[in-house]
Amino acid sequence: MHSLKKEIVFKSSIIPMAGDKNAASVLFYTALGIINGTILEKNESDLTLNLLAKTYHDITKRYKEEFGIEERQHLEGDDGFLMLKDVEITMTNGNTRETNFFVLFYDQIIGVSLSGDIDVSEASHGEVLATGETLETGKVSETNKVLETGEIQE
Repeated sequence: MHSLKKEIVFKSSIIPMAGDKNAASVLFYTALGIINGTILEKNESDLTLNLLAKTYHDITKRYKEEFGIEERQHLEGDDGFLMLKDVEITMTNGNTRETNFFVLFYDQIIGVSLSGDIDVSEASHGEVLATGETLETGKVSETNKVLETGEIQE
């Protein structure tokens, strides 16, 4: 079983995906500073991002195979990571860095918040399925499944 922290962080991070993806964003607070990014979706149009996501998925899969861990088995003390795109990092000293891709480990997150115009009207009043799928006009959207913990949601 994963932690409540992971549940809250992950569910908060996919709320902006329910409405206009450009209107809202997620802010992750870490000891480094504030990380603003978008969760990678399953079918990114950017081939480089798809390749990076697949690489991290494969690393995770091979690690578990090497140590005899079932693919869906939870690793004690390891909640995994989020893969982000279009990332801006505002460090505690005020400096800002931007990157196209960033792996954020759950254990490094202190807090999370949402900013901008958050529209959950298309997400069936903000409900998000436990698998990380968002609801679109009452139906599960095949295109909005997200990448989380290095695993592609099927």
